[in-house]
Amino acid sequence: MPGATGAVFLAKPAPMSRHHRLALLAIFTAAIAVRLFVLFRGGGPILDADEAVVGLMARHIAGGRAFPLYYYGQNYLGALEAWCAAAVFAVVGPSATALRAVPFAFSLVALFLVYRLGERCYGVRAGLLAALLFAVPPSGLAIWSLKARGGFIELVAIGTGVLVAAESLFFRGGDRRTAFALGALLGLGWWVNQQILYYALPVAAWAALRNRDDPMLGDLLVPGGVVLLLVGYAAAIPRPDSANGRLALAAALLGLGTAGSAWLHRRSAARAVWALPFVAAVAAIADDLPFLHARPGVELASMGGVVLAASVAASRGIDAQGITLVCGTLAVWLAAFRWWNPSATVYAAVALVPWLLAVGRAVRERPRLLAAVVGMTLGAAPFLVGLALRGGRLLEVVRGTPITRVPANVFGFVSESLPMLVGARPFWGDVDFLPGLSLLVVALYGAAIPPFLRSGTRERTAFLGCFLAAVPAIFAASAFGWFRSEPRYLLPIYSVLFVVPAAAADRWAREGRRAMAAASIAALLAVHLYGSAQSSRASDLLLLSATERVSADHRELIRFLEEKRIRHVYTSYWIGYRLAFETAERVVFAPFGQPATERIPSYGREVRRAERVAYVFAPTLARIVTASLDALGVGYARRTASGYEVIYDLERPSAPFLALGPRELGASVSAAEIPLAADGSIDTRWATHSPQAPGTWVEVRLRSPQALAWLSATQGDFTMDYPRGLRVMLETPERTWQVVADSETTPALRFWLQGGRLDVDLAGRRALALRLVLTGRDDTFDWSIAELAVSAAQAGEWTR
Repeated sequence: MPGATGAVFLAKPAPMSRHHRLALLAIFTAAIAVRLFVLFRGGGPILDADEAVVGLMARHIAGGRAFPLYYYGQNYLGALEAWCAAAVFAVVGPSATALRAVPFAFSLVALFLVYRLGERCYGVRAGLLAALLFAVPPSGLAIWSLKARGGFIELVAIGTGVLVAAESLFFRGGDRRTAFALGALLGLGWWVNQQILYYALPVAAWAALRNRDDPMLGDLLVPGGVVLLLVGYAAAIPRPDSANGRLALAAALLGLGTAGSAWLHRRSAARAVWALPFVAAVAAIADDLPFLHARPGVELASMGGVVLAASVAASRGIDAQGITLVCGTLAVWLAAFRWWNPSATVYAAVALVPWLLAVGRAVRERPRLLAAVVGMTLGAAPFLVGLALRGGRLLEVVRGTPITRVPANVFGFVSESLPMLVGARPFWGDVDFLPGLSLLVVALYGAAIPPFLRSGTRERTAFLGCFLAAVPAIFAASAFGWFRSEPRYLLPIYSVLFVVPAAAADRWAREGRRAMAAASIAALLAVHLYGSAQSSRASDLLLLSATERVSADHRELIRFLEEKRIRHVYTSYWIGYRLAFETAERVVFAPFGQPATERIPSYGREVRRAERVAYVFAPTLARIVTASLDALGVGYARRTASGYEVIYDLERPSAPFLALGPRELGASVSAAEIPLAADGSIDTRWATHSPQAPGTWVEVRLRSPQALAWLSATQGDFTMDYPRGLRVMLETPERTWQVVADSETTPALRFWLQGGRLDVDLAGRRALALRLVLTGRDDTFDWSIAELAVSAAQAGEWTR
């Protein structure tokens, strides 16, 4: 937590009277009391699956088993929360309460920083009132102050520290130490949660506005930003389908490049600028030629040529703006060739090296900016390590939404998100806690806006207003703008939101309207308290079906699994990770159904290779699964525990499997690979290598009629390649086909197929062949089989 508290030292606090110190202590006491109430309401904390993943990460860190930089299975949400939880676990041991203690602590850090921001902008009383509204928060903030979901409340603490640092730098003449702290917090925030953009963009815009006459801004930074935007758009050019189309696109790009070279040359660029479009084309396609493919030396030579061409073209007295134009133009041209070779994006980055060197020289001449850059580099060190290990995947989360969707996202923010953020309705709720409460609370904030705008200095108010306006704007333009029914992606707004009514109440009080000030704050506190009291523990329990949630207490289920010595289960994502955390990984799982995300792949691999497994479902899904098993003729035992149905001891083939080779196996596509489906390893597979289409089949053909007992097929670790619909058919000795199982006539079977394993009781039927026919369709995933096996009805190997 040192990163979030780093902003505390930015400036000495204003002198506080004893009365104000006692008030701040009382506010912290209230904050702790409210959060303890929310934490222990109904008997104690209940983790959801995503929190359990953080707990498992912390266990692995504390045990020296793993040292993650990011949330398991993702390229965003830095692991700061897990590392802090590991430290807590090392002292008090792993538990849900110990895990929740981390966001609890960060919420108190955020509370103090909200006080500091209000106090520094509008005075001690405004700071105390803003802190009070944060201490006794709306129901959503109360819940997310305790959610260990990877870094959400941590971001609020870090981001509020950014605003405190920016206020000191912009309005108090902050020195290099302040600039360093601002950069360090921004860098740390970029690793923890890339929603730091909510803070970074307004701060950068304000810094640019205050330094609008600095030539660095007009010559390097603004044009460079435009270049980076254009590189992103150029890299998205789709690959033409035909050879003629690709040639036409290449010719068009070279033509534009040549015209651009002429323009750059007129701007005093060196004559070598004429080579740039051709260097771009050659570099983009060189290592994609058959005789050069996959040769690192070619790529290095190409990159060297790019840097040399850009450096020569940008030399001979050209100014900083010219360097930006030359390097940026080359980068855009290179990125446009990504349709030919993905490496072109890397070359585009290399082309910007001379521009980056020019930026570096300009930064060194500005001490505070240099301190901020150094701080940002150090703060973002974990991100930079991750970037070296994972590459550009770490930037995939920073993407926008189509412009046509932005208006709908803005409307959704106003109609759905805002009532939740101000506390009038619960997150995920579409009805106010009380009729008309949204209108009342929005009216209270609306009444507070005019006095807020007249409070403090105009610049500080404009700065905070810029941030408040930027949050919904960035949210609506982001890829998460659709996710407005549980606006955890809008939590940063709480850094400033409560400062508005606090500053307004302070102004009313100074104008002698103390009753109005007290009434407005009291009304908001009453809404916050009522919402927190109404929020039930169900907010922690994810839905498993339309009416069923994850159980609040897994102890009965855990006792049953341990009694039966079952440690491998198939179950829902939302049950499985909690189960793994609560049993200290004595029970591990593979996801069955959606979401199928495997954040800890070793769990799934272990379960899929286990001889004995159980299936744990809510009652509705259990009925679907048992209907599938009944249709397939598979026997099983069943038990209810913790509100779930546990299906275990499934009947499996006992007779030896037949030896299947290339002569017995066939397929309608990828026939040459079909032996991989019976090679004894679930690490290999037969696959269609094309999207699933009805009519695709796999066949086992016997040389003579054989009495068969079982058919088994497994997806292995290729979990998303399960058949979207399947018909199992048997060819009788009379040369007629019989349907053994069909997901079209038994819809429940479709759900069972998602589990990645199919067992069919053939009941000793004599057959010449078995055929698995695909009846479903998927536009993305292919169909694959890791292992296909058939057993005879009588003991003994079948010899060919």
